[in-house]
Amino acid sequence: MKVNKLFLIISLSFVLLSSLALAANSPPAPEHFAYGLKLEVSGANAFYEIELPLDVYQNITRDDLGDMRVFNSAGNVVPHALRKSTRKITKKDAVTTTLPFFPITSQANSKLNDISIHVNKNADGTIIDVSTTDKGEQEKKKAIVSYLIDATALKGKKIYALELLWEDSQEDFMARIDVQSSQDLNSWKNSATATIARLNYQGDYLDRRKIETHNISAPYLRLTWPNDQPPIKLVAVEVLTKKTRTMYTPKRNLLSHEASPVADKPGDYRIDLQGPLPVDTVKIILQEENSLANAAIYSSKTADNSNSRRQWQGMIYNINYQGTMVSTPSIAIGNRKDRYWTIKIDKSENGINLPPVIEFSWQPDRLVFLAQGEAPFKLAYGSVGLESSNFQVASLLDRYRSVSGSNFTPKLISAGPRVILGGPTCLQTSIPLLPWRKYILWAILCGGVTMIGWMSISLYQQLQKAEK
Repeated sequence: MKVNKLFLIISLSFVLLSSLALAANSPPAPEHFAYGLKLEVSGANAFYEIELPLDVYQNITRDDLGDMRVFNSAGNVVPHALRKSTRKITKKDAVTTTLPFFPITSQANSKLNDISIHVNKNADGTIIDVSTTDKGEQEKKKAIVSYLIDATALKGKKIYALELLWEDSQEDFMARIDVQSSQDLNSWKNSATATIARLNYQGDYLDRRKIETHNISAPYLRLTWPNDQPPIKLVAVEVLTKKTRTMYTPKRNLLSHEASPVADKPGDYRIDLQGPLPVDTVKIILQEENSLANAAIYSSKTADNSNSRRQWQGMIYNINYQGTMVSTPSIAIGNRKDRYWTIKIDKSENGINLPPVIEFSWQPDRLVFLAQGEAPFKLAYGSVGLESSNFQVASLLDRYRSVSGSNFTPKLISAGPRVILGGPTCLQTSIPLLPWRKYILWAILCGGVTMIGWMSISLYQQLQKAEK
């Protein structure tokens, strides 16, 4: 009788432990996540995808975005995967040649229209020599007032940009350049205007050399500038005749933040992006006009900067030149999924007082899911301690394409507004049971061994009593 009771206790214990093991291995439910997005589907597609909004990145607890799941209307998890949109490039930038150019000299402050220019060409129109004759006084000192560029070697190819190269000893300058084009060297039309610059600040150089020319296809070009600007000492002119074109440009997201000064660290500014955004471009905007400084960008996954890495270092500026603002261009830094960013500005020799504004740009990930079960579907995200999924959606999608014989792409849909599921506590507290899965399984094993040993000893003792 005692043996039967013992077996009953052991059986009930194993049933209880097995139930706990099943609970530990059960899939998560929507209430285990902080927030959710409703996914409305239409049509009879097997696969759909959405571009992840900012709120997902800022309420996720894993850098690999593993604490996300897609649920159908029955609350069952459906397979999903993440992917990046790709750009299809058809042409690449190529500097085809260095164009010959000729300086046009004249007396200081002479107007270009008052200068007689004599151009000698050969049979195919190539310029051989250029000379000038002033209509004014000859005794005044001459200076370069313009450059004539011979583009006949391009044979009508479109010019997308000019790259100006000047002497390394060129003094600091900032100049407005007008690009004029002509078919016959007699009549000229304005084709482009740009601000170029050469600035030296504490050993770092700022060179703005490129002039976008908007598809000029003329054999002759002319560079001119206002009379009050000093001449530019060019050593070469390069031309860009092929331009990068993309058949499809993925959507990019932009987030602007005014950086916060770091206490007791002059020149240091911090930004918390609230999540692991896949930032690949950063732009530093100085809020004060005519400001210039050296700066460096650092990023870290943790608030204490224990794993901080420098992403860029160089000159930042915001200069108003004759009504045209010349500012620091966007900085490509690769793909960084860091939450905390620091901008270090050298304030030893500049008058920067206002915190900079930082623009972060990134291409959002796309989530592809299988429309398994009944709609509506729901994307749930934000669950600390949840393990990443391992759905083989990519291989399944490839098989689907091979069977259908077409280059099938999932249908892009929009997500609805954010709804609260388990609430913010899911971002700090692990979901019930799931994080303790391994411990429970070990407890089952140890408990089972202990019970078997106890059962064996009890049976042995009862058999010993029976023999007496």
